[in-house]
Amino acid sequence: MKCFLNNYCAMTQFKEITMRRIEGILCILLFVAADAAAQQPEPGAWYLSPSPTGVSVDARFVVETNATGTALQWAPFGKTPVSWGPIAMRQDGSIEFHSAGDPPLQCTLRRTGEGTYAGTCRSRGEIERKATMGRNQANGLDLPVSDTDFRILAKARQILSGPSVWYRRDTRSCENSAKQNSWSLFCALYQASFDETGDYVHLRPAMEEVRAALAEITQYRSFGHPLMDYNNLESTTYADIKTIFEVAKKRLETRTACTESRDSNWSVNEGPASPTPGSFTSSKGWGEGLSFFAAQKRYRLVEVLGPMADHARVPDEWLAASSEVARRTWKQDRLDGLDVKGTLPNGNHWRYFCLCGESWRYYDVPTEAAAFFDHVIDGAYSRDGHR
Repeated sequence: MKCFLNNYCAMTQFKEITMRRIEGILCILLFVAADAAAQQPEPGAWYLSPSPTGVSVDARFVVETNATGTALQWAPFGKTPVSWGPIAMRQDGSIEFHSAGDPPLQCTLRRTGEGTYAGTCRSRGEIERKATMGRNQANGLDLPVSDTDFRILAKARQILSGPSVWYRRDTRSCENSAKQNSWSLFCALYQASFDETGDYVHLRPAMEEVRAALAEITQYRSFGHPLMDYNNLESTTYADIKTIFEVAKKRLETRTACTESRDSNWSVNEGPASPTPGSFTSSKGWGEGLSFFAAQKRYRLVEVLGPMADHARVPDEWLAASSEVARRTWKQDRLDGLDVKGTLPNGNHWRYFCLCGESWRYYDVPTEAAAFFDHVIDGAYSRDGHR
């Protein structure tokens, strides 16, 4: 009997120890799985620097998730996307991906923050190069207007020289445009950018003002991809395309004049601002958005391009909710400008900027995001370039 009890107790203890080990292994596996999920990049657009093609602009990628895991797609503007295959997790917690091109490129990166990775990339027979991958990419919104923008417009108009070379079925893939001498509005601007600068920057002022010109001409009609969709409309004529170039040039000229005279036309009021009577009216226009990722949250900077003489007001509720407000106003001929910054009781920030047919706004964002957005806004309207 005693022997039986001893054997029973031993078996019970063995089962308990085994169950604890199984539970421990499951916990470890769950922790590893959670850590792997945390290391994997979130779906959406990412930018790898330096570009694997060697151009100065960062390479654009799209991360996608499916039933088998996370995959990477090389998706530069103007080209047909190319799959780079799965993003693999290494035992040390870093991620690894590679291209199947010639030469193939292999990258090993580790997450360094919210929306950022750092590591190395290497082609066959080459030494490792430092590389970064991130989501907080201005992609041209922070560029001031320059002579380059006027040259790009002139070159695009030269490329799209007449109805015989105008391509009416745009897909935003421009690989065959030069070979066939057949150009959509987008591909003409895309090629002109490469001809003048050696790369393509999607949101540089020339591209933005073409989209704004298109919005004016169509009375702010909504499009998914404005340049492609308008180009492909049956009702669009070659004369309409020429008009877009003309209006875009005038808009660039006005923005240049605003930028060059801004220092003498701003007046500053650093005192607290109170809500003014009336409701907030938003300018008509065509909009872009820029995201900043921090602390597992996405914050947005919204840019709207509308009529050059338009002047909107800061929402009253923004002013009423603020603990601190600083205001600047601008005036030149028929054009108005406004730049108001505010701090909320929670320590977050907002800004409303409107000048020369362009308005920018962000609300309730942390200091890190506000600094990034301010860099974009101030850079776009800096006479001397980036500050």
